[in-house]
Amino acid sequence: MDEYDILIGNAVARLTENTTDTRREAYQRLRARMVIELRLSSPDVTDAEIEENLVEFDRAIIRFEQNSAQPSGERFSVAPISVAPPTSTGPAARQHRPIRLRVIAGVVLAGLAVLYSIPPIRDELTWAGARFDGRLGAVMDYNRDWPHGRHSDEGAWMIAQFGNAEALNAYLQDHPDGRFVAEARQTLDTLAWRPADEDDTVLALQAYLQRYPNGAHAEEARQRIETARRNEQLYVEAVQHGEPARIEEFLANFPGHVREADARTTLANATPRDLFDLIQEGAIEAHGTGAGIESISMTLHNTTPYWLAVLIPPGTFMVARDTSAQNMVTTETQVIRIRPQSDASVSIAAACANRPRDIPYGDDQFTIARTPPQADLARLMPALADAHAPYAVRQAAVWILSDDADYGQLGILVRSTNGFGGSRVILTEAARDANHRRRRHQHHPPRHLA
Repeated sequence: MDEYDILIGNAVARLTENTTDTRREAYQRLRARMVIELRLSSPDVTDAEIEENLVEFDRAIIRFEQNSAQPSGERFSVAPISVAPPTSTGPAARQHRPIRLRVIAGVVLAGLAVLYSIPPIRDELTWAGARFDGRLGAVMDYNRDWPHGRHSDEGAWMIAQFGNAEALNAYLQDHPDGRFVAEARQTLDTLAWRPADEDDTVLALQAYLQRYPNGAHAEEARQRIETARRNEQLYVEAVQHGEPARIEEFLANFPGHVREADARTTLANATPRDLFDLIQEGAIEAHGTGAGIESISMTLHNTTPYWLAVLIPPGTFMVARDTSAQNMVTTETQVIRIRPQSDASVSIAAACANRPRDIPYGDDQFTIARTPPQADLARLMPALADAHAPYAVRQAAVWILSDDADYGQLGILVRSTNGFGGSRVILTEAARDANHRRRRHQHHPPRHLA
């Protein structure tokens, strides 16, 4: 074992004796620090010369392990280092540089071993090794081993920069007087501004101002809030289809908009409201025309500057102006959305309510009542709609209630081809089902009136 091997052995022994380092960690620290010291002591040293000394160092480590009385149990091998070939031949003195550097390296190792026994210097050397290593893990190892070290604040800041807002807040909490507090707060400000800038809504900009009322972007946020609140296009896009979800989103994202009151009115009107209520308020003008025995045509005019959602519930009663035509009663629920100050035409499923009268057609005009004159019919129609009863059952139930029709009289309804002959529509099963439903609901109020 030559003098160089002895120096390495003493350095490793001193390091592992005075620190918590394992031998492998001690080797890594010595190796990294040796490169630093070689460059400082010999500014003109080449990479190839440093690599040659590292090869010698690695070989000496292996020899030390092989000759150690208490081997560490860890496997060690010479790191694969590619030594760059010399590009030119210098003077003879140049050939002795590796030997001189080898001696310097040995002295460095011996000196480091002594210095590592002094905690403040060991702190500095450990930090230097972490910085030379360049990996975040090395800095994290330093902060773990030296939580109150001279460079723990800088190490914590380096770690925080690789994290998110949570990591930055953790730095501020753990290092309230740290060197990088101002920079950490500025970074948090920038992170908070990013979503507000991208969303560009009053809600997002207000959230930024709430956290950073004096932040770097506070003035810009206030200006953009004022601009957004006066942006007419935002309101137009929100209400143009009368969709409640779009209007609610607008109200949530742009509180304080100059058209907020109009948006709320539009939203209230976008919620379906009963046709008869809207007629009484003057918001809707309506008239119906005959369309046969199974439906009625209706034209609705929205007199307001807002979208309206018109609910036509089952049981809405249509009164024929010509008393020779049957009255009609709607049998299904229907919602029609109508643009501001516009018309809408709709065909609504219905049943005739006066069996002996004529079937209404296009020349027959109707006015609208909220409910049929028979209370039992008003109660029964929503139940039939909820049950999705077939047309034959619905028509039979209406005639049984409006005209007290028996099975024979229900046979007046036939379906024919080209006006000749025809087959009965309301058969025994449909009549029995209709009569059963009539008895079941005759003395019970409909759900929407309960």
